[in-house]
Amino acid sequence: MRRFVFALSGLAFSVAGAWLFGMDVAARQVLFTGERLASGLTLLSEEAERVAAYRSNADLPCRRDVQEAALTVSLALLDHRRKDAAAGGKLDAAYAQVQQGVARTLSCFPLSGNAWMRSAMASMLMEGPVDRVFSQAEMSQLTMPREAWILSVRIPFLVALAQTARPEARDLLGRDLDTLLRYAPLGQVQSVYETLGVHGRKLMRERLEADNREIIAALDRHRLVRLDQMLEIALMSDRCARYFRRLGACVGER
Repeated sequence: MRRFVFALSGLAFSVAGAWLFGMDVAARQVLFTGERLASGLTLLSEEAERVAAYRSNADLPCRRDVQEAALTVSLALLDHRRKDAAAGGKLDAAYAQVQQGVARTLSCFPLSGNAWMRSAMASMLMEGPVDRVFSQAEMSQLTMPREAWILSVRIPFLVALAQTARPEARDLLGRDLDTLLRYAPLGQVQSVYETLGVHGRKLMRERLEADNREIIAALDRHRLVRLDQMLEIALMSDRCARYFRRLGACVGER
């Protein structure tokens, strides 16, 4: 039995090794840097030139993890160049790299909502709230509507768009907020809420109906309670009010 377990462990290690080391150096570097950026780390100045030297997405394997990591890296490079007053023509090159990466990723995975979202972000950075930003953000919603992680990224972006006073921005944001409030655990709702500024929090609270005051209170108290638990508590309180009020058995009653 022990030999069998060791054999399985060795096989798993071999598969993992083949998966990682089967990629060339550029692909491994892109994957590693993309994971760092996705975890919340920023692109360091000394990394910028090294990242810029990576081969384009067209030269990377047509694998979702590698392609989407490359998009994350190229968007971080674009943001870095935009903040660098001496970037000059490097800024345009970084923007072109993002657009080429989006095209490559979509040729591999036409329904990549992440690629559409990154394209919208890049267009917003370089061109402002032009029409293509809204169409790309809408494509991201249509192809990846309910994934928890992308809602956490897309909603703050749509809040920024909504401040441009374009009506389609509020429509897009409203759809994502409705999805978040309907399907997400309250812990995730709180997490998104805390990333938003005053304007974003105001818009989010406007989407909450009057009978969802329990959710608003939980956000205010920073309680990490799942949404389904909140609904169950509300139902139990309603039953308690109807059937046990005379006995004073409801929670909080005397």
